[in-house]
Amino acid sequence: MNGEERGRRAVAFLGESFADESVEGGEGKPATLDEAMHDAAEQAAAGGYIGQNLRVVLIEFKPGNPHIKELKVIVTPGGGT
Repeated sequence: MNGEERGRRAVAFLGESFADESVEGGEGKPATLDEAMHDAAEQAAAGGYIGQNLRVVLIEFKPGNPHIKELKVIVTPGGGT
């Protein structure tokens, strides 16, 4: 490689949402995509990516009974204009 560095820096933000089973009088609060996206957006803004397009590159969830227990999204800078 002649002393040259290869590769690029990767930037990604992980947004998470978890079900809350402690809510009284019902089945609890399920994990939501909206909450996970908001979490990722807050992290991106804190990282200096305010006003920039972000791209969802992964949505991962853990199903429960009767609703989603955990939901995670990974977003990266980029996307359309």
